[in-house]
Amino acid sequence: MQFDVPPDLKIPADIRKLAERVEHPEDGFFGPQSVYWKVARENALMLGGAAAALLQMAHPGVAAGVAEHSSLLSDPIARFNRTFSVVYRIVFGTVDEASEAAAYARHLHTGVKGTVPETIGDMKHGQQYHANQGDLLLWVYATLVQQSVRTYETFVEPLTWSEKQQYYQESKVFGQLFGIQPDEFPETWEDFNDYFDRVVESALGMGRYGRLLRNQMFGGLPQYWVMIPLGLIMAGANLPDRTRRQFGLPWGGAMPVIYSGFVRAVQQLLPFVPDSLRYQRYYLRARTKRRSGRAA
Repeated sequence: MQFDVPPDLKIPADIRKLAERVEHPEDGFFGPQSVYWKVARENALMLGGAAAALLQMAHPGVAAGVAEHSSLLSDPIARFNRTFSVVYRIVFGTVDEASEAAAYARHLHTGVKGTVPETIGDMKHGQQYHANQGDLLLWVYATLVQQSVRTYETFVEPLTWSEKQQYYQESKVFGQLFGIQPDEFPETWEDFNDYFDRVVESALGMGRYGRLLRNQMFGGLPQYWVMIPLGLIMAGANLPDRTRRQFGLPWGGAMPVIYSGFVRAVQQLLPFVPDSLRYQRYYLRARTKRRSGRAA
């Protein structure tokens, strides 16, 4: 969990304020009693990764920033690994580790800016974007929250209404660490879902960069996706109907049947998978450190 952190990197004041509220800094911003840990620790969440990436790239401002300032289109797996090494350090690291990772992410985003190359949804050709602007941050955050809950409930177990509410409220801390302002979040889990549906209906579309990512994922590069047909089915199953159609992804014939069979197989096998394979290594490290601390 190491980064090339600039020696002069400063922790922003709002992150320091969030850190001051934490009762047990060694447990990080969430801790073992949180629903956030319960959901985020599952490696099965990666099964929703393709849909989350396509949802992000369907937003013209996000797509332009990612395509023009990262290696997603040239080396998506390396980019995912770098991104999630930061994400999981924020989720499972101590408060100091998470604060540094969040500050590092914001630092990387400062130079991610430009103009949108085409008109899609509410964004017009030539309109300026910046990776740290609230609406773009909120949408990226929303894709992670929505796909995490959807994938967890599909492959692991259903969440109760109260668990979903708790998960969502805890997720706001994660969003704030990346720079989303408290008043920018939808208030409740129901409000969040309404916001998500509105964006899907009014702001998304497949532009040039989204098309490139789709082709990269499903256009014959098996070094990136172990089983491209399964990846295509997973993306199709987890995307909203409108977005799936916009990306021209098939969904029909035997695909729903294959997907249902795959879901049942994972559900049945998951309880027998050892922790070292089932859970994120960042979570396992945090759990081990916490147990060692208690023993000491």
